[in-house]
Amino acid sequence: NSGDGTSGSPGNVYDTFSIGASNSNFSIADFSGGENIDASSDFGENSVPSSWPENYTVPDIAAPGVEVKSTYTGGGYAIASGTSMSAPHVAGAAALILSVNESLSPKQVEKVIREGAYHPPEDPVGNDTRYGAGLLDIEGALVNQVATATVSGTVVDSTGNPVSGADVGAGFG
Repeated sequence: NSGDGTSGSPGNVYDTFSIGASNSNFSIADFSGGENIDASSDFGENSVPSSWPENYTVPDIAAPGVEVKSTYTGGGYAIASGTSMSAPHVAGAAALILSVNESLSPKQVEKVIREGAYHPPEDPVGNDTRYGAGLLDIEGALVNQVATATVSGTVVDSTGNPVSGADVGAGFG
């Protein structure tokens, strides 16, 4: 939460899924951090796990984080801003994705979220220090998952008897 060109642990650790904060206009909040990471320089050459790339960008994605109504310490609700308001949006999106395909690993869920991201006109490429891969778009992520989902089971009539030769279709969107 210190603005462009900054990041901090745990959000700048390669193994995390780092979240930036956007506002209701789909722009990135001024306080939202992000930067290009040079792993050896930033963490120390002898401290970087061999599985990390030498260079990477945070955040991974951006989500609503400005003036979000949320629960508040001691009960009730309050309006708050910060990446701590953005992260629950992404956690909820991950839960929805897993409800469609519970066999996905955490890295696969991250990939689905990144691939479904919305790229606003001012960020057509994505994967930069402001938007990451883009803005969270749960519909975009779910469309990708539902398109490859399968359904199995038995169609029964009103008395519970199996119906042979039944065709079942599913649609989304």
